[in-house]
Amino acid sequence: MPNKPLARKKNRNASRKRRKDTQDLEVTVLKELIKAKPGYMSGSDLALRLGISKVSVWGRLQKLQKDGIKIKAQRNRGYSLSKEPNKIHGELLTAYLPDLWKDSVFYEEKMESTNQLASRKLVLGENTPFIVTANQQSKGKGRMGSEWSSKDFRNLYLSFAFRPAARIKVLEPFTLIVGAAVCEFIREKTQLKAMVKWPNDIYIGDKKVAGMLTESRLESEKVIDLVFGLGLNINGRITLMSNELREKASSLSNELGYNLPINQFSAELVQRVYACYQMCLKGHLTLKSFDWSEYDFLAGKEIQVKTGNGRIAGFCKGINHQGELLLQDSFGKMIRCRSGEVSISRAQL
Repeated sequence: MPNKPLARKKNRNASRKRRKDTQDLEVTVLKELIKAKPGYMSGSDLALRLGISKVSVWGRLQKLQKDGIKIKAQRNRGYSLSKEPNKIHGELLTAYLPDLWKDSVFYEEKMESTNQLASRKLVLGENTPFIVTANQQSKGKGRMGSEWSSKDFRNLYLSFAFRPAARIKVLEPFTLIVGAAVCEFIREKTQLKAMVKWPNDIYIGDKKVAGMLTESRLESEKVIDLVFGLGLNINGRITLMSNELREKASSLSNELGYNLPINQFSAELVQRVYACYQMCLKGHLTLKSFDWSEYDFLAGKEIQVKTGNGRIAGFCKGINHQGELLLQDSFGKMIRCRSGEVSISRAQL
């Protein structure tokens, strides 16, 4: 009698392989069109580079166009990438990334949480590094169990997964280091003055544009698994936010007055964060590497920090090299905060 469960498993594996092969072809097509931008690439050249027929090339192009990628065709010239979707597209994001990430981008239109799926894949033995991204999250994760609003598909919801096997001390200030690097990247690309609000938010002016969440698994004083989640409002519409969020949040496009090419922008950001991670592991990048006063949203502000032991009030005096917040209370005493929720009076924003 045939083993039906085994047959079903083989069918599923074959189906996954076909889907993977199709995605690889689409990524290669897009890579070639990106290289040729704003020019054209002939169908013959595409077929030759992919090792498939011109008819198969046309089929791949038709599929990409159904996904919202506009490809212009011109007789005797070939094909040109003319318009990209205003949301993350798995194959297009991969095409903008170096070959290192070829098999390391996991994309779904919608999922509960990118951090959650990244953690699950680490447990199942997925090779690292890899990233998980979605256009929407139904249960986006913020710090201390809070929810990260993830309904607008024009934003970036992304998680990195690593297996550093590094001493805890090396990666203790990782979130703040990456936060400063992300701010540096945003400033370079947009000239917007992005700032880090300790411990894990990014602001432009008085509006929040990003949140970060680092989760890790520890063994014997070492970080075994590390998941770094980033939610960045890139092209999100303020009109789609709740009234409560609209008062305190924004997006890069809202501040700029125009949309950014979300897939290319996100791919460059992935490379910046990955380079930051590698340099942290080698000890070449620490909080000392940054002029923190340039990125410190809280500096000099009167704040309250909610900790497990209650609330502490005072003036923010920056952070130390371990990433602890320095707070001077009304008696002039300097207090170091390792974690907590910070609130600022609206009059100071």
